[in-house]
This record gives sequence, C-alpha cells and structure tokens, in this order.
Amino acid sequence: MNQLISSIKSKIILAVILIVSAGFVAYEAYEFTEMKQAATAELHELADRTAVRLAESMVLPVWEIDKQWVASIIESDMQDKQLFAVIVYADGELFEGRERDNRWQSTPSVNQFDRDYITASREIMRDGSAIGSVKVYITTRFMSEEIQTRLIDEAKVLLLVALLIVITLITLIDRVIVRALQQLLKQTEAIADGDYSQSIQLHQRDEMGRLAASIDRMKGSIQQREAERNQALDSVRESERRYRASIDNAADAFFMIDMNGYFKDVNQMACSSLGYRRDELLTMSLADMETSFSLDQLSALFSSMQIGEMKSLEGDHLRKDGSTFPVEVRISLNELDGERYILAFARDVSERKQAENILRESETRFKGLAQQVPVPLCYVAKSGDVEFMNSRFTSTFGYTLEDMPTIEQWWPLAYPDESYREWVLETWGEACQRAIENQHDIEPIEYRVRCKSGDVKTVEISGVFLGEDLLATLVDMTERIESEANIRKLSLAVEQSGEAIMITDLQGTIEYINPAFSEMTGYTENEALGQKPNLLKSGNQSEAYYKSMWDRLADGKVWHGKVVNRKKSGDFYPAMLTISPIKNQQGETTNYIALQQSLEEMEALEAQFHQSQKMEAIGTLVGGIAHDFNNNLAGITGNLYLAKKAAKDIPEIGQRLENVEKLAFGAAATIQQLLAFSRKGVVQMHPLSIASFLKETVKLSEISLPENIAFKLNVNDPDMKINGDITQLQQVLMNLINNAHDAVDDCSEPCIAISLHRFHADKQFIAMHEGLREGEYACIEVRDNGCGMSEENIQHIFEPFFTTKELGKGTGLGLAMVYGAVKTHGGVIDVQSAQGETSGTTMQIYLPLIESDALLTGDVDMDQVVSGQGETILLVDDNQTVLETGRDVLEGLGYQVLTAEDGESAIEVYKTHMSEIDLIILDVVMPKLGGVEALQAIKDFNPEVKAMFATGYDKASTLGGMNQELKERVISKPFAMSKLSQMIREVLES
Repeated sequence: MNQLISSIKSKIILAVILIVSAGFVAYEAYEFTEMKQAATAELHELADRTAVRLAESMVLPVWEIDKQWVASIIESDMQDKQLFAVIVYADGELFEGRERDNRWQSTPSVNQFDRDYITASREIMRDGSAIGSVKVYITTRFMSEEIQTRLIDEAKVLLLVALLIVITLITLIDRVIVRALQQLLKQTEAIADGDYSQSIQLHQRDEMGRLAASIDRMKGSIQQREAERNQALDSVRESERRYRASIDNAADAFFMIDMNGYFKDVNQMACSSLGYRRDELLTMSLADMETSFSLDQLSALFSSMQIGEMKSLEGDHLRKDGSTFPVEVRISLNELDGERYILAFARDVSERKQAENILRESETRFKGLAQQVPVPLCYVAKSGDVEFMNSRFTSTFGYTLEDMPTIEQWWPLAYPDESYREWVLETWGEACQRAIENQHDIEPIEYRVRCKSGDVKTVEISGVFLGEDLLATLVDMTERIESEANIRKLSLAVEQSGEAIMITDLQGTIEYINPAFSEMTGYTENEALGQKPNLLKSGNQSEAYYKSMWDRLADGKVWHGKVVNRKKSGDFYPAMLTISPIKNQQGETTNYIALQQSLEEMEALEAQFHQSQKMEAIGTLVGGIAHDFNNNLAGITGNLYLAKKAAKDIPEIGQRLENVEKLAFGAAATIQQLLAFSRKGVVQMHPLSIASFLKETVKLSEISLPENIAFKLNVNDPDMKINGDITQLQQVLMNLINNAHDAVDDCSEPCIAISLHRFHADKQFIAMHEGLREGEYACIEVRDNGCGMSEENIQHIFEPFFTTKELGKGTGLGLAMVYGAVKTHGGVIDVQSAQGETSGTTMQIYLPLIESDALLTGDVDMDQVVSGQGETILLVDDNQTVLETGRDVLEGLGYQVLTAEDGESAIEVYKTHMSEIDLIILDVVMPKLGGVEALQAIKDFNPEVKAMFATGYDKASTLGGMNQELKERVISKPFAMSKLSQMIREVLES
C-alpha cells in the first residue's frame, strides 16, 4: 500500500511540476508572440512613415534627375539604425539605392533583402502622375535582441514563482489528498477483506469528504446487499424446495418436456394419473400418452410459441393400462440455461365433463320448462348476447332472436322515444347496480314497451343475475292495470254514489259503508263498522216484514222494498232499500250488499206534484168559469154605466149603482186572484216602494176592522223597493189581515201587529227554502195574539180548500192564493204558530228587493171617459147581452157601431163596410172562428186595419199566439168604461 501511495505521490508531484512547467513555457511563448507582434507592427508603421516621407522628399530630385540630391536625402534618413536600405526607381529603372554602409546599382542585388526585412513602398507623385517610387527596408535584428532580453528577465521571475507554487502544491497535496487517500485505501482494503466495522474518519467537506461518505454508504449498501443476497439465496433454496414440493404434491399432473417431446421431469400426480413410475415416464415422450394430437402437431405448436406464452388444450391421455381420460392442459414455453422447455399442467376433467353433460341436460330441461312458463323470459349473457327467449316473450312482444341477437337491439325497438329510452337505461342501470351491491334480485320496474306490431304495453321488468349473466322476467301488466283501473273506478263509483251502500257478512255484521250512508244516517264509519243493520231500525216495520226479507235473501234472491229507517239523530226517513247477495265463483253467498235510496226528496216532490195537480185542477175549473163569469160581469158593468149615466140627476140612485159597480169589479178581482193562484193570470210587475204600498194597504184595511182590535204598524226601512203586482200584493196583505182578524175574535185584548224590515238571506236560510237566492229581502210580518194553530194544521194551510174556519166563514182558497202570489213574486212565506190561548200566529213574507228607483205611479186621469168623434166601430162578440150592452155603451161614447156574433160574420160585415169601419173590437174566443183568426183573415185584404180585443178568459191563455203590438191592445172583461174609452182612442190615434 505504501508503494502505491508513494507512486501516487510521485506522480502527483511530477504532474504538478509538468503542469507548472507547461504553464511557464506557454506563458513565455505567449509573451514572445505578443511582443513580436507588437514590435513588428511598430516596424511596419515605421516603414510606412519613412516611405511616405521619402516619397514626398524625392519629388524634385527625381524630377530633376539629381541623384546626388537623392543620395543626400537617403543618407540623412540612414541615421536611424533600424533603416537598413532605401531604393529609388525612376521610369521603372533603379535610380538610386543605398544599403547601410553600401551602395548598389543593380536590382537583383536588392531583391535578396525582401525575405528578411520589413519593407514599404510609395510612388513619387508630381502633378497627379507617378514619376518614380521609393522602397524602404527596416531590419528586425534590433527588435529580436530587445525581445530576447525582456523574455530572459521575465523568465527568471517566473521560474522563482513557479518553484514556490510547486512547493506549495506538493505540501497541500500531501496533506489533503495523499493522507486522505491513505485512509480511503485502508478502509477499502478492510471492506475488501470483509471487515465492515471500521469507518473513514474524514471531516473534509470537499470531494474527498464526499468520497469518504460515499465509500461509507457503499460499505453499508454492500453489507445490506450481501445480507439480502444471502437471504435471497436462502429464499431461492426454500423456493426451490417448496416448488419441488408443490410440483410433487400438485393436484394437476406436471410435465417438463423438451422441444422433441420427451419428458425431462414429472411430478407424482403425473405418475399416478398415467399409472407409470417416475423413472419410466422419464424415458417416454408425448407420443406414448397423447391420443388427441400427433407428435408432429404438438411439435409445430411448440415451435410457434413465444417465450412466456401460455396456451390451453383439451384432449385425452392414455394410461398404462390402455384406458383414456379427458384432460385440460395448460402449456407455456420457458427457457432454462439456454434450453427451451415446455411446462405442462394436465388436469383430469372427467368430473367436469360429466357435470357439463349434466348441465347441458339441465339447460335443455330448463329451456323446455321456460318455454312452458306463462311469463316472458329473456336470458342475456355477460357479452350482451341474447342467448334465449321463450315463446311467451315472442308471442307477447313479437320479437325473435333474429330481431334482437344482442341486448343493444332491444332498447331502440322497445323504447323508440329517445328521451324515454334514456330514462329507462338510467333507471334500469341503477336497479342493476343496487342488486349487485345488495346481492339480491333486481327489483321490478314498470315500463311502457313498444311491441313489434306497434302496440304499447305496460310491462313490469325484473331479473336475477346468474353469475355475470342475466335472466330477465317481463310481466305484461296491461290487462291488470286496466282491471285495477276498472276496480278503482268501481270503488270510486261506490264511494261517490249518491245512494247509501252497506256491505255485511253472512251474520249481518257491517263491514263497509260509503260516505252517502254516513250522510244519510248520520253514522260515521267508525260508529257503523262492526254493528248490525238494526241500528237503523225504526219500529215502523213488523218482525214478519223482516222475516220475509231474510227468507228471500237466504234463498239467494234479491230483496227490494220500501222501509222507514231511523237516523242517528232519532229522526225517521223513508227509503227504498235493495239487498242483494254477493256470490263467489262457486255460487256461494259470501256477503250481502244493501243499496238504500232516501225517499225524502222524492216524497216531497210527490207532494209538490200532487199540489200542482190540485192547482191544475183549480186552474182548469177557474179558467172554465172565468169566461162566462167575466162576460156576465161585463154585461152588468156595462148596464151599470148606462144606468149611472141615466140617473146622474138622482144622487141616491147613482150612489147605489156606484156600490153595485164596485161589487162587480170586486168579483172580477176575485176571478183574477183565482187565475193568478192557478198560474193562469197575467201578473203586471212594476217597481214599487214596499213601505208606501204597505202603509196605503193597511190604511184601507183599518177601516174594515173593529175598533176593539189594537192595530200596530212598524216600518224599519222606508227605502226598500220590490218588483210586484199591486193588485196581487193588496189581496195577499188583505187576506192575511182578514185571517188575523178572524183569529182574534175571541180574544179579550185582540191585537194585530204588522212590521216591515230588511232581511239578509244567508246560506242556511237558502238551504231551508228551495228556489231562493242569497241577497236582500223585504220581510212583511203579520202577527196576531189569537189561539194559534196545531202543527198538523200548519202542514196543510196552504193547500186549496183546506180551512179551519166554521162553515160559511172561509172557502180554503185564501192562503192558497197568498202562497201562489208570493211564489209568483219570487218570495216565500213562513208560518210560526202554536195552539193555545194567546199563543198567536206569525206570518212572514219574504220578497226580493231591487235597486231600481223607478216606482209605479198612477196614470193621470185614470177615471176620465174619452168620447168618440163619430168613428165607426165593428163590435164582435158571441154573447148577445155583452154585444147589445157594448153597442149601447159605444154609441153613448159618440161612436157609430156595427155588430157581428162570430168571426165569420165579422169578416163579411167588414168586407161590406170596409171603407166605413175605423176600428174592430173582437172577442178572442168565439164559435165558428175566433177573434185572432178573424183579424188575420181581414188583414189579408186590409193589412192596415185597426183592431183591439176584449176577452173574458185570462190573458195568459189568450195572448200566446199574438205579437207584442196586439198583446198591448187587449182589455179584460169586465172593463171600466174609462179604460175602454181611453184604449179605443189610443188605438184610433195610433
């Protein structure tokens, strides 16, 4: 090691000396070159300056061809020791030349200096033309001597410096490098000897320190790698041992085969499976045991394989005893020690083959069963191929395996709408993911599937994963959904039915009621369920009645009948009840269903119908009487008018005739009330102040009441207005006051109180009075303190001909007419009464208010009789008395009168006197031809004819076919002479 260190130290010292020496020589060479270049440049500049100066100085001498002058100039410049020679030319020939200490004339002798000297040439110019040239030679000898002297001086100094540097470097190298190398060599020799305990004690931070640290790390790495290598060697040896053990104990047969097909190694399973000893197999080849492939085929297969490549084969192996068995062989090509070998593992798959055969048979049976399943099935492999669909799938959707060989064809076929298809893919994917994560079947989801025919079915799709394959079940829900919809519809129909429905079991326990049952009976569902139907029992039906019902139901028949049941409140109500048995598919009765229809409204309608029939009968009776009665009254009033006119000078007789006339018109008003009551009269509606009307009517009624009756009137709101017929309303109020008068006859302190106030009809009031609307009403209240009425009588007081008065005091038509008149005005009448002394009766009439400010006012001069001016009137009536009286009255009014007894006669008379007749007055109903028809015939030949009608019938029945103009020209019998005269004048002047 010392020799090695000495050698390194000597080499380093030598290297330092050589480096320093080389640096010294290089520096001197550099200095020499720099000095020489600088000196040469200076000499060139000197040569140029000298040539220029001589060229300028030689112009005249050369021009004068004065060589002596030229020589003297050259001699003068030769004082500079560096100027070696000067040559002057003229006309291309040597004119003068001088070398230091010599002079020459020939050119060749001059040219020999060009190589050793620095030269410079300049032309000698005169007047812009060259007359000659001058060339100077500068010697370099003095320059070289000067440079050499300077270099020698610098070299002495540099050698001294170099010596000091060498000594310093050698000392540093010895201390920094050599000693460190000694430590490094010592450590590396220890490492080489396997001693890893020592470490290098270098604290330098330079390359040597890093080198020492690297060697220390290298030592650790070598030590670790050596430990790892030893461990790896142990692992390899252990791995080889385990490999050998695993090969020998492997469940598969192992073969190591060379490229010629001979066995190089086998395990115990190979020996056991083939029946050979190991030493026997190692002398054999593949040809001795392989029956599925030839040796040439196997060799070709082996040759085509790459290193590390694996392949699987299936075939049969031949045992020593000559039997064969199926195997699955996995082979790979490997390279060991430069040789290629085939490593093969052969597994006996006899059991697997048997299982596969069983599986194939099972699949065949499964497909057979699946074809019989009444639900569409579809089997999809992991690859997406549709491997199976049963016949029900095809019959349900129309698609076959040709239509959808993979699941990808299913989506656009079944879900042509792109947005809906995206939703289906998303929801189905999520369901599949949940099934995988939770390891359960795919939950059913309903989708709308388009069939091949174009029909759209609602399908519930679910599935189960079989490994990575999917068996999907598609249940057609279309019919079930329709059935459920029908069931829901039926359920809603039952729930929302207006008839009460109850279902019981065979013992009669209530199992179901609908809302209408609760509304009709008052029992809630919680109260009724579990109870018996006898909770509705009223006692109005006998036990025999119920026994007959149950006997019919027990025979499986439907029972239908009318019953009176009891509500939860205790009130009775009539109902039509139908009970039917509910039977199952076997025809056995399982429940009973009862449908109950309330007859309260129906019986009320029947009562109204009977009431209307009564009214119709009265109307028919009144209408039949009215014509003749009014005709007679017309004759009476006409004659009374003539009699009053004749007796105008006898006041007493005139007054009596006036009274008789009032009675006649009162009878006519009664007839009008009867017609209004039977809805056959024409009601004249006008806006009026109900307060003013009430005060006037009460004022008139007070005159006819005995003085012992206390009469009170209270009007709370005087501004209320209604739309009404004054005549009818007067009769209504007078009738109620008269009834109150009769009711207080036996009272010690009789009292009748009439009040008027505003009333707001709310929903509760409207619900109690059918036909009214919410709003403001005027309430007229007539109250007495009489003996009152029983509840039973109150139920009938508005019926025609019903009366509680003594014979001769009432006809039973008064309140009936009041009821009809109030209804005609859109109002209602209520009665409050209780039987007993001073209990009294209160009649309340509610009439709808109006906002109009237009009130009925009396016509000016309504009683004025207007005389005629000699016009001719054709009077037509089938009643002879009316005809004669009418003629006398009209003549008395100043008219010429022609008469006719029927419509046909009127036409003939008019044809005869058409130019004379100014007006026709016709009765509406006459034999042969009525007044309306006769007028129409007359208008055929005189459209401008003026006419009016007089009728003893009600206007409602006689004006139906007339136009509005003719309806306004009808006067009812009996008529006041003033009204008749005014209407005649109005028609004549129209």
